[in-house]
Amino acid sequence: KTSWELGIESGVSMSHEAYGTADYFSITPYASLDALFERAWFLAAQLPFPAEFALDRQARRPAAMDFGDVQLSAGWTGRLGDYRLRAGLSGIIPTGTWNPYASGEGVFSGSSGRLSLGTAVSVSRIMDPVVLGASFSYEVGLPRQERYAVTVRPGDMILNFTVSEILNDEVGYTLRISQGFNLPELQDSQWNASGFSYGVSSGAEFWYSTGDLSIKNSRGDIVCYPYGLMVI
Repeated sequence: KTSWELGIESGVSMSHEAYGTADYFSITPYASLDALFERAWFLAAQLPFPAEFALDRQARRPAAMDFGDVQLSAGWTGRLGDYRLRAGLSGIIPTGTWNPYASGEGVFSGSSGRLSLGTAVSVSRIMDPVVLGASFSYEVGLPRQERYAVTVRPGDMILNFTVSEILNDEVGYTLRISQGFNLPELQDSQWNASGFSYGVSSGAEFWYSTGDLSIKNSRGDIVCYPYGLMVI
């Protein structure tokens, strides 16, 4: 009977990259906002804050941080028996700083410099306490001016399969396998014949959450989850 829900989330991802002789440690904090109306229509927004720290003296810049690209999505979600369905449209707006030399070694850029549009569908089968999931997304990167050409990404696709299990009220995990397909990039309307790529990755997520807090008023309940930890 809930007419609307609002979710606020923050987190951080970490990675290590090497460009030539210089090593970098990258972190990407993010903040996101999700809204669900009439248990059917969703809106979501996410803003990352990428940062990079050089681990070697050969690096051009010891540290850098910038706003990332705003990610927006909207669509429909619903349930059919034990199945949960979701479909929506998404967009990535290049709000961060980008320069045409971003492909050079050690050049930091918080943005892709490209407006991207996409769509995604997903289905989950709920078999308490296990949930099986599958999703497919397709994204098109619109024209971007680079040093010597205008490039377009005609199709980046991701296929995900997940298995989640809720062990108890506080602990759970998800196992994931992803397949990515990238069509060759267009450079000044010419195909980059060597640009097709395919990759497979796997991962696991473990989470712990406790300390739920509920505030009641005349209009309904506000439920907060102040304590949580996820390890990927």
